[in-house]
Amino acid sequence: MLKDMNLAQFNTEIAGIEPIPGGGSVAAYSGSMAASLVVMVAKLTHGKSGYEEVWDDMEEIRKQAEKLAGRLLELVDEDAAAYSGVIEAFRMPKEDEVDKVIRADAIQKAFRHAAEVPAATMRAASEVLRLAAMVAHKGNRNTITDAGVAGLMARSAIMGARFNVLVNLPSIKDEAFVAETRDKVARVCHEAEDIFNHIVVHTENSF
Repeated sequence: MLKDMNLAQFNTEIAGIEPIPGGGSVAAYSGSMAASLVVMVAKLTHGKSGYEEVWDDMEEIRKQAEKLAGRLLELVDEDAAAYSGVIEAFRMPKEDEVDKVIRADAIQKAFRHAAEVPAATMRAASEVLRLAAMVAHKGNRNTITDAGVAGLMARSAIMGARFNVLVNLPSIKDEAFVAETRDKVARVCHEAEDIFNHIVVHTENSF
């Protein structure tokens, strides 16, 4: 599994001649790294003198961020599997009309799943971004740049996953699903930009 590789192995897989793993997996991994940075900041704040008022907050943030880091690592593999599903669907037989109907249905399901997985990455990464904003404001001041980088990586995860949602939508015939998905993607991105810009301003003003 991709999530069990070391960094060098994962980089080698990305740089290979196969389209898997691709941008969707990288986006999910970016989100997982962002969540791990949030965990670090929370740990370096909890128990530290001068931050007693936020110890409980930091402990809760740590727990949430750890779960999100794990979920986003799972999405690294899920995204690769979703794209593989599309390829496999196109390879299904089409010798007669029955085959063609079955194949067409499988292709539609595969494209839909290939959109749903990065959409899940977007949702998880947006939660990480919210946590990054919280630790940027409440966390140990010595870790402000770590919180800022967490925000950057979470935003990259959201935007990268967004691309991988949108690229699949033109191939999906369910117009209601496509319209609803586009709306959700736009909403997540709009909210994320507001949070991200807030993190950037706060981080830069801390220097």
